[in-house]
Amino acid sequence: MTRWSHVGRFHGDDADDNDDDGTMSDDSSDAGTSVTFWSRESLGEQPLTWRMDPETSFSDWVIEVHSAPLHEHHTYHVHRAIVGIGARRSVYFANIFYAEMGGGYGTRLRLDPESRKYFPALLDYCTEMKNFASPRRMQWR
Repeated sequence: MTRWSHVGRFHGDDADDNDDDGTMSDDSSDAGTSVTFWSRESLGEQPLTWRMDPETSFSDWVIEVHSAPLHEHHTYHVHRAIVGIGARRSVYFANIFYAEMGGGYGTRLRLDPESRKYFPALLDYCTEMKNFASPRRMQWR
């Protein structure tokens, strides 16, 4: 599977030509500034998960989880396509995403502290293709 990569190089204010090597530059003699936006090396070969930096992974939904008695607040940046449509999608979140089509950017949840501490494991299950079966369950296969 090929990962997308884009390297943008801007020289001055007139950078609008697209070169064959995937960079963007103009033909002016102005030295300008060169900026690299994306490259295969910057992303590596990591899976798209909620644990990535939201600015580099382009996450498109925020889940805020509040724990009532402890007044804790945790924010998770997720990708709707993975949490709501992926192989291990959450029907709960898929319904929220469909209801918020065209608007909204996130969901607020109130969970008791015990449930809140397992929320990252739920997101791991939805976004990663690891085997989450317990050893006891594996005995019956």
